[in-house]
Amino acid sequence: ISHLSDDQIEKAWNNIPDKLCRVGETVQTPMRIVLTTLPNSPLYRSEVKKDIFNSFCTSLIEIDRKSKGPGEREDTIRVDKDDKNADKSILPTLPPDTKASKLQIESTEDKDSELSTIPSDSKGFQSSPVSKEVADSKLEITPPQIEDFEPPFTLPESNDSEPATAAPMAKVPESPTTSPELAVYGPYSLKNGKVGEEYSDTLDFNKIYPGEEFNENKYTVDGLEEIGLELDSDKKLIKGIPKKAGDPSQNYEFELDVRYKPDRAESERRKISIKILPDPKSMWKTLEPPEEIGDRKPHEYKKLIRLKEDKNGKERVIVAASKRGRSHAHKALFRDDHVSIKYLNEFGWSILAVADGAGSANLSRVASKIACETAITNISNKLMSYNEDLSKIIKETISKNDNKDDEVDDSKLRKLLYEIISTTGFEAAKAIHEEAAKRQVKANQFYTTYLTAIHKEFDFGNFFAGFWVGDGALGVYSKSKEMKILGIPDEGEYSGQTKFITMNEVLTSEELMGRNYYKLTDDFTALFAISDGVSDPKFETDKNLNDISYWDNLWAELEKDVFQTKDNADTSLLKWLDFWAEGEHDDRTIAILF
Repeated sequence: ISHLSDDQIEKAWNNIPDKLCRVGETVQTPMRIVLTTLPNSPLYRSEVKKDIFNSFCTSLIEIDRKSKGPGEREDTIRVDKDDKNADKSILPTLPPDTKASKLQIESTEDKDSELSTIPSDSKGFQSSPVSKEVADSKLEITPPQIEDFEPPFTLPESNDSEPATAAPMAKVPESPTTSPELAVYGPYSLKNGKVGEEYSDTLDFNKIYPGEEFNENKYTVDGLEEIGLELDSDKKLIKGIPKKAGDPSQNYEFELDVRYKPDRAESERRKISIKILPDPKSMWKTLEPPEEIGDRKPHEYKKLIRLKEDKNGKERVIVAASKRGRSHAHKALFRDDHVSIKYLNEFGWSILAVADGAGSANLSRVASKIACETAITNISNKLMSYNEDLSKIIKETISKNDNKDDEVDDSKLRKLLYEIISTTGFEAAKAIHEEAAKRQVKANQFYTTYLTAIHKEFDFGNFFAGFWVGDGALGVYSKSKEMKILGIPDEGEYSGQTKFITMNEVLTSEELMGRNYYKLTDDFTALFAISDGVSDPKFETDKNLNDISYWDNLWAELEKDVFQTKDNADTSLLKWLDFWAEGEHDDRTIAILF
């Protein structure tokens, strides 16, 4: 309803039938205060709320219908990273310097090395519907050529006319129950509590016994012990740490009895209520995917590689960890993230790769594995082949930068990084599409982000280069000094949208070249490659990725909880990935060179 004006929405509100506004009164009550004047019966309140909501929606739909002109089509629904109705586009037929082929690729919006690829059972699977407007287009893109490079490969033909097949989807439970809204139980309710959290609230006897005189020093509150609370009668305080949550069917509420003895009356009782909510962590289930689902992947992964000492005698390590998110565990799904790391000891190059398979793509866990393994294998081979030339060009470029005040000509360096890193991104997309064609599955089931970075220490400094498609974060951190982001996160127009390595708009020569970032530093604290399962809760917005204070906070947390010793940093890092962040339960993956 975002296209409706405030006036139209207000009109829908005002169109609610008068009878719904008569709440035990003889005159109409203004709608804005209806919900605050309802009787205390939960059932009655619930029914009235349902009637009001249904009536409002009915009115709103009618106003929406009338607001459209004759023949005006409905607004297009955008596809986000978790939407299964993905749009369709066509892969540019080649990396730079190649001729166009006809391999078709799906476009999208979002979401490891121990994956056993088991042939999928194609029965009963239906691919995601495709936007007709996009599907009917025939986009042909031939990237401009980059001088001095030969085409490394030609993409194969693919047959998108065949029906898509993939492993059958598992039947999964619904998401955990969320905390309910506050409901009025009786004339007096204590404030809400939560299992495992310190609680205290003061009794208000003026509300419990309105208009009555009584001796506040002679009273008891029955029912507290069951919950794990106690009464400080002198301070009129109920306190403690709740150990038991209320019944969800009773709105998580407990009934308590307040009793007192006036001088000239028998014991009197008043009922009050307290709502004790469960610990959110206890509401998440950990379920195994059904045995019949193929392409099984371990729910956790960790790895640690020790590097040789640097020029200052400092021993560095590369550590990586990946963990299935609570949302996937709760729904009996696999981890879609993947991470791979490698160190070329003879040449001194470190390589990090992280990929986040799209939650809406049935086989994204396969795509993320292919992306990371392609990155590690191909970049390793190219670094070994180009090591001498790359080292020479890096030194020449840095020397020019030291001796000139004007803009540095780094075209040779960028071209070589293009060949080593950018074309590897294209090769990863090619490998993913070959797998899709092999399985006769549409490529929109293989969406994944793609983050890679390389590092080498020279006599004149530390050199870093990165290539980044999608969300997450990739960059070089220097404690309390700066954070150099090795790319730009891909944001959609709406929250949750991003880009993937298989999108044709990413795979033009201009985009591939433009996604090359490099950095030289005298010293550094850490090189990071992380998925959005970590970056979203730790940075909140992409803008904050450039704020050094957020990185300082993250590093302080890692130093305290993970890096007390490097001997078991991989185990500690995997454990750290289980941190609690409300509303953030995606797969979490991180690779760090430090």
